[in-house]
Amino acid sequence: MANTGGGIIVYGVAETEKAATSRVDAGELTERHERALRAVAASAISPPVFGLNIYRLGSDDSRAVVVEVPASVDVPHLIYVNQYFGAPMRNDADTTWMKERELEAMYRARFEGRLNAAHALDSLYGEALCQVDVAQHAWLIAVARPVTPAALQNLDEETASLAFVRAHLEAERIMTSDAYHPLSEVKMLNPRPGLRRWIANGSNRYGSVQDHTTASIHRDGSIALATIVGDERVTVGFDRHQWQVLSADIESAVADVVALANAAAADAGTREYDVRIGITGDGVHPLTIVASDPRGKYTDPGVAPVLQFIPVETTMDVLKDTDGLRENARTLAKDCVNQGGVSELIVLKSQAPRRR
Repeated sequence: MANTGGGIIVYGVAETEKAATSRVDAGELTERHERALRAVAASAISPPVFGLNIYRLGSDDSRAVVVEVPASVDVPHLIYVNQYFGAPMRNDADTTWMKERELEAMYRARFEGRLNAAHALDSLYGEALCQVDVAQHAWLIAVARPVTPAALQNLDEETASLAFVRAHLEAERIMTSDAYHPLSEVKMLNPRPGLRRWIANGSNRYGSVQDHTTASIHRDGSIALATIVGDERVTVGFDRHQWQVLSADIESAVADVVALANAAAADAGTREYDVRIGITGDGVHPLTIVASDPRGKYTDPGVAPVLQFIPVETTMDVLKDTDGLRENARTLAKDCVNQGGVSELIVLKSQAPRRR
């Protein structure tokens, strides 16, 4: 099923000559059974099939189990038996085996899909970058796009608003200490329409035409976030300039990116996202990343100028619980702040989140 666009397996149906005839009790789906199903998909198939959705239906003596197999961009998936392998594919109610030319076409589709995905991520990032003025401040630009194409056909204003609100709340759960984060200032309940997307603008701190933060959710399940991370706020211990970035601000923005991707993925019915996060300035002044607490208090004098920030890229599962999302955010944030010589995370500590 993964080789042919995904599918659904239903346990608890009697059939005669490949036609469903009645319901039967599938029995209890224990945690051990669920782990076994996921383990088979991950270990007995190459490349592994991740992201199974498993549902329990019914009760008492009419229980059923539904296993949803997602579409995959890693086709063909192979099954190995000793030194032999084969690539099964679903044909109506039967399983057939791919021939050489079918395998060739599948591999070509995989490589072309990866190339197209890279181009799409480049385009999404470049589009977000073009919307900001980097001449006056350092900006953090982040985009995320579903690995498997999705479509939010019913992405109206209300759906987008609810997604922004869910992302805002999840970001605060991801963070382990109180901190400003970009989604806390955008107009979540009043997004404006854009080109196949909804955009939530933030406050205008500087009296110019440029908003401090912009977040968007796109109809294909993609998300984007752009926020100023270099400004002239006076902090305890030193005066900041527009090319000096607090590590806590980076961590908070990364938490928002992960939470926003989580909200979009839940609506789009997908879970794996390609993510890119960059920090950019005017290209003349080097950036510095300063370790600081969430209140902007200077904590580490050792800063290394960042002549060119290397965008951080990864592919991650964004439909996790809060702890899993926090680990995603920690990995991304470390790759960001490490480029400025900062080693410790402050807003995204690996501890249980504070109670609110």
